[in-house]
Amino acid sequence: MDKLKILIEYLFNFRPFSFTFWGVFLFASALGAILLYILIKILFNKIPLLYRKTIKKTQNILGWYGVVSIVLYFLRTQRVPYLSMRIWLWLWIISVLTWAILSITAEIKKIPERRIKIKQEIKNKQYFNN
Repeated sequence: MDKLKILIEYLFNFRPFSFTFWGVFLFASALGAILLYILIKILFNKIPLLYRKTIKKTQNILGWYGVVSIVLYFLRTQRVPYLSMRIWLWLWIISVLTWAILSITAEIKKIPERRIKIKQEIKNKQYFNN
């Protein structure tokens, strides 16, 4: 029962102290996600057509993760009551990981279908251009 009280206090402390080690990691990962988002945006046309939808989905996830994580980091460092509770951070991290795993694996499963479709389109273009 004591462990449950400690966990509840940990997650729902409405004004927790600012980050130490994990805050730096969260902030660095959020900045890394935003930088990857920008890099994908710049290099998107160089990505093979077959993988563009998967990369676009990954780019969206990276963008959302970066922006929301920086907002949560800011709220936590400013110790805003109720909005800086650890539960929001944990829910965000769990939900974005679940979202990323489910959507990216679904997109990866579609790649063989896209490969067949692209090959068929190339054959059709060759046939109709002659």
